[in-house]
Amino acid sequence: LRKRNVLTADPANLGIGAQIQRGEVRVRGIELEAEAELDKHWKINASFTGLDGKITQNNDGNVGKRPSLVPRVNLAAWAERQFDNGWRAGAGLRRIGSTYSDDANTFSNDGVTLSDAMLGYRYRNWDLALNINNLSDKIYLGNCASDSTCIYAARRRAQLTARYVW
Repeated sequence: LRKRNVLTADPANLGIGAQIQRGEVRVRGIELEAEAELDKHWKINASFTGLDGKITQNNDGNVGKRPSLVPRVNLAAWAERQFDNGWRAGAGLRRIGSTYSDDANTFSNDGVTLSDAMLGYRYRNWDLALNINNLSDKIYLGNCASDSTCIYAARRRAQLTARYVW
């Protein structure tokens, strides 16, 4: 994947949201996913994403560096149990790899492991689900633009959905 005119934080105005076009970024990678139904009650899913990102053109001397906020590795695993009475429950883990918060690769953001959960119910054509991301309400820094300018990542989030399948 090659992308031109990519927006990035303006190094002359860090912390205020100003952006500039940096030139060109190239990202090569692999994404693998495995999914299995172990029996009529259990489903499992696992995924791996590996990315090799590089800044290929820009005017600030960061050619060859890793683009900001692009992790090398992301991992995920999920298991779901279906019950005979229409209920289902699932749980999983996500690993978000470490990233750089600037194109000069001077500030890094630690990787983080998060847990998620789901409780759902299916009745005829209706599918209801409550999904909770970051189940343990882990507080972590999502991005630091400098030693003193950091943004917290999303905390625990719940989403209730209702679907009707035709």
